Amino acid sequence: MNISNDHFLIFSFILFCLGLTGVLIRKNLVYILMSIEIMLASIQLNFAFANRFVFPQEPLGYMWIIFILTIAAAEVAIAIALFYQFIKLTNSSEVK
Repeated sequence: MNISNDHFLIFSFILFCLGLTGVLIRKNLVYILMSIEIMLASIQLNFAFANRFVFPQEPLGYMWIIFILTIAAAEVAIAIALFYQFIKLTNSSEVK
């Protein structure tokens, strides 16, 4: 089976839609954060696709992937601290 360019884009679109649905529907902060991470993963897949098929000689797409991974790690670290304070204040992890 040959994987074409459309397969990468469709898979990335489905991942992004799943993440967006999770952000809009879920009320638990942990699930919202996981949905944001799924959205970031779909963006990384798009950058990897663009780098491999559109600009195979330039590493710019991979540099953006590393940048997004760094931002995601910082986001998780800040979110855990905020979750801890939110749960400590409200005794619940549900967003109202």
